[in-house]
Amino acid sequence: VMANADTPDDAVTARNNGAEGIGLCRTEHM
Repeated sequence: VMANADTPDDAVTARNNGAEGIGLCRTEHM
């Protein structure tokens, strides 16, 4: 399962909930 992440917290939440990677990462919000 992949997840989208707009913020670093989104990436952490995705990983903590079983995502195996990030499908879309919007760096302009970081």
